[in-house]
Amino acid sequence: MILGYYPVQKGNVSVLDSKNVSMIHQESHIFDDTIRNNLNMELVQTDETLLKCMEFVDLQEFKLDQNICEDGSNLSGGQVQRIGIARTIAHLKEVLLCDEITASLDAQTAIEIENRILDLKEETVLYVTHKYLDETLKKFDCILVFKQGRIVEQGSFEELMKNKGDFFSLKNKGCI
Repeated sequence: MILGYYPVQKGNVSVLDSKNVSMIHQESHIFDDTIRNNLNMELVQTDETLLKCMEFVDLQEFKLDQNICEDGSNLSGGQVQRIGIARTIAHLKEVLLCDEITASLDAQTAIEIENRILDLKEETVLYVTHKYLDETLKKFDCILVFKQGRIVEQGSFEELMKNKGDFFSLKNKGCI
């Protein structure tokens, strides 16, 4: 809804100008081509930039000229996801929208990439997720808690835990 892909059923949502938004989706599409071309997507970056993006997602073992198959059939699910993340990082805009981006990653890699994304300084990061570690949650400036499609709480991790509302309950039940 935030990008205008889905209609608002009720209430108001401010739609962001997609020219200013980069998005990492839960699933990444990979083309039958080189890693370089999968990262560039017609918006050519230098090899140095692309290699930094590969390092960002811990894929240094791959070469930019390495061929990958359609939908990444010759890669693991985690490698496909990391290439999708690297592609977005190569073309960052003012706002970075992340939608359940670590679902295909092992726990340690997910933590490392989440922390790198949350350490970005120039971009506003909007992060949609269902699970997080406390150390990661503490990095967010503001956490929005939704219940039945409505925001029921918002605040920092410390504030939400102190308020002992829905967020606190979800944390204590192990749902976050």
